[in-house]
This record gives sequence, structure tokens and C-alpha cells, in this order.
Amino acid sequence: MSNVSSIFVEQKFLLPNKHVSIMFQITNYCFVNSVDLSKGEIAALALYYIHGVSEEADDIIIDMKIFTSRQSIKNFKTKLHKLNII
Repeated sequence: MSNVSSIFVEQKFLLPNKHVSIMFQITNYCFVNSVDLSKGEIAALALYYIHGVSEEADDIIIDMKIFTSRQSIKNFKTKLHKLNII
């Protein structure tokens, strides 16, 4: 009989900024709950978390070229409501 031992190795890493950290958490949530969001939608949702669902956040989303029009943002908000995320 062999003696089996396992070693747990903890790896720590820092995410570069708050936005990326929140995107990572949202990605994990989406994976665990089978929520289908694109990378851009996750980036926009992270901005809503930071700035609130507001005109300011919408302006930042357009400035960062995550979405290119107000209609795209409106459609995204509708999707988030249907998914009960906001």
C-alpha cells in the first residue's frame, strides 16, 4: 500500500485595476450560473457596478467603444432586466 499525500499550493495574483477585478467576478458569476454574456457586455456591466446604471456610465461605455450607440445600450439593459441582473 502506498502512502499518498497531496500538497495544496496557493497561487496569488493581483488584477491590474478595479474594473478588471469586477469583470473577473462577473465572469465567474456567469460561468457558475450559465449566464451568456459577451466580453463587451461583461465590461459594460462592470462599469454599471462602478458608476451605477446612469447616463454617466452610458457615456463612459460609448467613450470606451464597448457599445457604439445609445440603442445598443438600451438593448443591453433590456437583456440584463430579462436575466434579472439589474
